[in-house]
Amino acid sequence: MAINNLLAKAPLLSSIGPDEKAKLADKLDSFFADNGKVESWQLLNSSEFSNRYAGHKYIIFQEDYAMYLSLKFYRSKTGWAVTGFSFDSKIDDLLDMQSSTKPE
Repeated sequence: MAINNLLAKAPLLSSIGPDEKAKLADKLDSFFADNGKVESWQLLNSSEFSNRYAGHKYIIFQEDYAMYLSLKFYRSKTGWAVTGFSFDSKIDDLLDMQSSTKPE
């Protein structure tokens, strides 16, 4: 399953515990269920603040559509934890941003 692949290979996600990773995978699977099976994903952006707070943005390609996924992380004394995630089906904005940054 592509979600499990994303969770296994994504930066910082590999450092969260197996229970937290399983819960996140279940939540993401249920959110993405309406657009068919997740086929692949691509990391769009990664940022970090003060070595303790980070964000990763992905585009998730599914059978019927694509979704934008944002994950937020915080590093405590015990390691990295997912502190939030959001998703959006309005990916046209990503295309507009990409086309505006390309030289003509």
